[in-house]
Amino acid sequence: MNETELARAPIREQGYARARRWGVFLVMGGLNTAITVLLAWALMLIVDYRIAYVASFAVGIVIANYLYSAFVFRVPARARNTLPLGAWYVASGVIGTVLVSLMTEFFGIMPQASVVLAAALMTPVNYVASKTILSTKTSQA
Repeated sequence: MNETELARAPIREQGYARARRWGVFLVMGGLNTAITVLLAWALMLIVDYRIAYVASFAVGIVIANYLYSAFVFRVPARARNTLPLGAWYVASGVIGTVLVSLMTEFFGIMPQASVVLAAALMTPVNYVASKTILSTKTSQA
């Protein structure tokens, strides 16, 4: 290898690490979303769609904290990570609830589809927030 190739190697490795992290985030987020969407749909059979969404989202916060800490950002799930991540996901849930309500009430989209669309719209924002909260600075012992 020449010097130029050696200089590019760390950059390539960072790119691969970033791509892997995004990929694992999408897989874990997809798993979390599948679980919470199915839960929301089941709850919609017995309660209002807004309550179903909020309840399933709360379950999703717990799942997300575990999956993202363990598999995506590879940091221990500690109180200093869990509390801010939970707070973010509460805010994200409020935003998602507003999106679900708007899509359902004003645009006539079925609540089941609104839940999926809200999750898709929030994914990039949730990734950036999760990465920021679970960064190595905040996760050190």
